[in-house]
Amino acid sequence: MSPRRIARQPDPIAALPFVATRPARGSQPFPRDFWAVDVASDSYLQECERGEAFAQLALDHMRRQDAAPLLAWIVNDMLDKGRFGGVEIGFLRVFAAAAMRGMPQ
Repeated sequence: MSPRRIARQPDPIAALPFVATRPARGSQPFPRDFWAVDVASDSYLQECERGEAFAQLALDHMRRQDAAPLLAWIVNDMLDKGRFGGVEIGFLRVFAAAAMRGMPQ
């Protein structure tokens, strides 16, 4: 009798357009860059819109996969990059709006 093969499930985090694979480094346990965003050619408005679109994808993923830690991983990698421009502002604006909608009056 041959061993049964277990089918690998697709990795839903890897499908997010702002996540990239990276070699493990130091104390960073994840082989992923959770904020692999190239913004060199965008205008500020385009950057904000792109960040908002990324945030919606992240929120959808977090809900579907019950993956609340994703936000912390993303923000950690944003901080590591040392850049806070339109993409980051648009991204966090969507999360702030979602948090405010969930707050009691």
